[in-house]
Amino acid sequence: MIKQFILLSFVMAVGICADDGLKVADLNSVKCDKEALGQLVLELKDDEFGKVCSLLIAKDDTLVLEQYFGKANADKRHRARSHTKSMTSYVVGKAIEQGKIKSVNDPILKYLPEVDASKLLPGVEKITIKDCLSMSAGLRGSKKNKQPKGLKKDTLIPWILQDWTEELVTGERKFSYSYSDPIIISHVLFNATGKTIEQMAVEHFFNPMGIKDYKFRTLGTGLSNPIDNMELRSRDLLKLGLLTLNGGVWNGKQLLNKAYIDEATTAHATVNKMESYGYFWWINQIKVKGKTYEVKTAFGAGGQMIYVVPEFDMVVVFTAEKADKRKLLALLQDTIVPAFLIDE
Repeated sequence: MIKQFILLSFVMAVGICADDGLKVADLNSVKCDKEALGQLVLELKDDEFGKVCSLLIAKDDTLVLEQYFGKANADKRHRARSHTKSMTSYVVGKAIEQGKIKSVNDPILKYLPEVDASKLLPGVEKITIKDCLSMSAGLRGSKKNKQPKGLKKDTLIPWILQDWTEELVTGERKFSYSYSDPIIISHVLFNATGKTIEQMAVEHFFNPMGIKDYKFRTLGTGLSNPIDNMELRSRDLLKLGLLTLNGGVWNGKQLLNKAYIDEATTAHATVNKMESYGYFWWINQIKVKGKTYEVKTAFGAGGQMIYVVPEFDMVVVFTAEKADKRKLLALLQDTIVPAFLIDE
């Protein structure tokens, strides 16, 4: 119990030290099950749920718990993996808001003049931006058909659509967590705006949110990698969750319209009985005290999670070297959310 008290006291202090635009509060000022949260921190420290690097919890727009494990710390960037896709979705929303892209219902070919439509499989011309954002373009290619080296900005998408694609799947089987759909979106964005994902993200989100330490990977095409490897601090991942929770508002300023965020984090494709997919965002379900609640999730391989739980005004961030997403979701459902419902 003494060990738990000392560690939990450290957890509370960490959230008070930094000044980067996040509201923080001592956990003692929050009504919650501190013993359960303290036990969770100890278990994470002992690697009982994998190699977790950080846990941050925001309740009512305020960071109330922050803990780092191993060599991680508040100032260290973490490879956020497919959170890059979720950020890309918001950049698409901004391009629509600016009028650079008319609608998610636009066919992708409207923004891909480098593609020769006469060389495409029938039906490819009907694929929309929405299809790609929801991983439902239906493009299927052979693993044997490897991408040639040296493809540039104007030749990669023609290769994907004209050469790599061997089949166009329609109907319920359209969803496939693919490489091609986000790559197509990155080229649509660049052709529509003249800017990369990184440039758009920094200008319209990172700068106004005080996110100063970041890294994107650039592909051989010269465009930002839309698939993975964006690096951010855990606190800055929490900011993206809070932006989502608050319908695009950060510190009183509307950075992205609420309608797009709601649409992006709503199910557009069914993945399995437990998961759905929006626009590069996942939608999960948790059951707490007999009721089912929706969780808007940015998921990155290896246990990189941003959980947004609107019904409880809560955002939870995990980063990890290696952790099972199912176990982390179970922690959210069975320990974290209930810890803040002790009077209900």
